Amino acid sequence: TAPAGAVPRRDRDRFVVHTLGGHKIEGISIGGQETSIILPSLKIAFDSGRCPQRCVYADVMCLSHTHMDHVGGAGMYVATRSLLSLAPPTILLPRERVDAFGAFIASLRVLDDSDLNHSAIGMIPGERFKM
Repeated sequence: TAPAGAVPRRDRDRFVVHTLGGHKIEGISIGGQETSIILPSLKIAFDSGRCPQRCVYADVMCLSHTHMDHVGGAGMYVATRSLLSLAPPTILLPRERVDAFGAFIASLRVLDDSDLNHSAIGMIPGERFKM
């Protein structure tokens, strides 16, 4: 845990790095362009605006909503995990966006000529997902 009053720092990739509850948190947010928050020790990422490389190692991605600055890198996230022989990821997203996300990935499959294997699970506020 970070000492009281500890200030988050920025690393060379402009990510803010902080520790909370013993877990390192890495994040970047550039309004309207890119948002991504990663907890490497838990292998979970929140959003993927541009799919930073460090995001790829998260087994689970939670999409807060489907604006492009939060979901734009999701296809690259899935594809890069496959390229690196990592297991297909689980993507948690708002239940009402599952079909649209499926269409988004389907179009990327055609463009990329790849499977883009993943599991997309629709969630509602307050619902829990066991990792």
